[in-house]
Amino acid sequence: MRILNDLPVSGMRLDAIKISAILAMLIAHVNVIYFDNTFLPVLLLSRGWFSLFCYALACSVLRVQEQKKDLTPYMTSLLILAVITQPFYNIGFEFERANALFTLAAGAAFAFHFEKMSTLLKVIFYSLALIDATLFHSVWEYSIAGALLPATILMILKKQPYALLGFMFMLLCSNMSPIFDYDSISIWITDSVISFVIGMFGLILFFFVPIKLCPDKEKRILPRYAMHIFYPVHLLILGVTAPFINDYF
Repeated sequence: MRILNDLPVSGMRLDAIKISAILAMLIAHVNVIYFDNTFLPVLLLSRGWFSLFCYALACSVLRVQEQKKDLTPYMTSLLILAVITQPFYNIGFEFERANALFTLAAGAAFAFHFEKMSTLLKVIFYSLALIDATLFHSVWEYSIAGALLPATILMILKKQPYALLGFMFMLLCSNMSPIFDYDSISIWITDSVISFVIGMFGLILFFFVPIKLCPDKEKRILPRYAMHIFYPVHLLILGVTAPFINDYF
């Protein structure tokens, strides 16, 4: 697809995507923490924030590979931030699971090694992601499929065959709820498809609009790790202020 031939991997346009990811995440989490998912279309449209984080992560892994550097410092930074973030995540959300930074750290490892994996091993991981999404409430945010998303995006950036198909499949899985949460399979399928379609529309909106509006320059407009640091900060603020907002509304 021509639109995928010139995706930004650095500079001002990538930073614009990161800002868009932060905005989408903030909208999604305000809806969840302040309003208990009252505005479902808002949730579905803004849910693509995680995929945008995964895109930024894939770009970082791509640069590490091109410069033949060690991925360990980057993964270590993500894990440290994830551990720091977890108490704030628990304040903001009622459910108990690992926050998205843990998923991104796993995603960095998958993305770095995914291209060298055998086809059989890739199929096994895709299958595990599908099983996890359809049968279980994952112990970390966006489940196994979320950890595989950066790898599929990296394959798109490298123009690998069927990479877009793999991305769409993992995006669908990462937004599924377990089948046992529904009264029938048909309702589960319908809900999964609707969530995927609306989520894709939101992802396209939050991804391509910033690219079109932002000039193609190498100058950076965000400091390093800005979006990752914003993650625990905004969760802390939302979690602490939620009781007052809930009482008001």
